Amino acid sequence: MPAMNTYWATDGTAAYCNKKVIKVSQTENLIQSLLVTGFGYRHDSKWNTNMNLFKEFTDVTQGVRRLGAAAVDICHAASGAVDGFWEFDLNPWDVAAGILIAERAGAKVSKMNGEQYSIYDDQILISNGIIHQDMINIIDKFI
Repeated sequence: MPAMNTYWATDGTAAYCNKKVIKVSQTENLIQSLLVTGFGYRHDSKWNTNMNLFKEFTDVTQGVRRLGAAAVDICHAASGAVDGFWEFDLNPWDVAAGILIAERAGAKVSKMNGEQYSIYDDQILISNGIIHQDMINIIDKFI
């Protein structure tokens, strides 16, 4: 069985994967980026919006992956495995630990319109910071 990765950080420390310090990617533009997202269970207007965003980001990036767990997706953004993450309809327990890890790794965390994020918001955008505004510009076309 392959070894499991353990992501962790505390307030005041770096972010780690196992015993190695992690940092966000340095990808400079969307066309070179790899993104990740997830889809909620309700097939409502937010789900439709996210499908449209998935299609758009797939066209303007190297690709978009759907892995299935927001906490892991956020850690992948923190470690530089992907360059950005967005999702709707998450709960505080889906994101709280991942956000700490991402921020300690240098990630930018906001709502999809760029405003300050709270774990009680119903949508999130996380990136390496460099492509953040470009992602917001695309998201603005759909929200």
